[in-house]
Amino acid sequence: MPLIPKTYEDFHTQREIPREVLPDHELTEQEIQHISQVVFLAPKERPSEVLWVIGCEHEAYNELADIYQRGFVQRVIASGGIGREFYRTGTTYGQKTFQKFTQYGINPKDILIEEASANTKDEITNTRTLLDKQGIDLSSILYACKAHHSGRVYRTLKQYFPDAILSAHTFSAIVDGIPLTRETWPHHPSSLGRIYGEYLRIKAYGARGDIAKLEIDTQ
Repeated sequence: MPLIPKTYEDFHTQREIPREVLPDHELTEQEIQHISQVVFLAPKERPSEVLWVIGCEHEAYNELADIYQRGFVQRVIASGGIGREFYRTGTTYGQKTFQKFTQYGINPKDILIEEASANTKDEITNTRTLLDKQGIDLSSILYACKAHHSGRVYRTLKQYFPDAILSAHTFSAIVDGIPLTRETWPHHPSSLGRIYGEYLRIKAYGARGDIAKLEIDTQ
């Protein structure tokens, strides 16, 4: 695991692009629509080889466990290292997800854990290394993450698992008591800054080749 900042606030100050960035002008309706399409990218759920919970504290682990128990996926990946949960309890996101899944009856042998990462790219590349060591080449991935993280997760997975079929299970984060959705984000300062910052990250990471670039990214 990388050198750990002392506090969650210190962790966020190390971001290349701040978590929240307010635009320097009033966004047009066309810009809002474009940003929404870039950031909120979640292909429809489909049966997959693996359910991959990407670095977050899910609001309904029972729903995710049910995906496995219904035979919709064959195994589960619980990934994520440093984050809010780590600073609150000392538990990584990967370990928290593993604990929740075993509580809901998922066989621990069917859960792969990654917990040495501090960002989405490392989370996915670390997991790729773990899978390669086990000789596992994923053909399809159902990823679970926050809705406003779905576009960046999709592009990162596409970069490092280019041949895998991707689909998504997403949920809305709550910012200042308001669900952060494609419809609500332009209307509140905190969510506006959160989504615009996410948009800037997607643009920057795509430009330097850290994540895949999609056709919509060039429009």
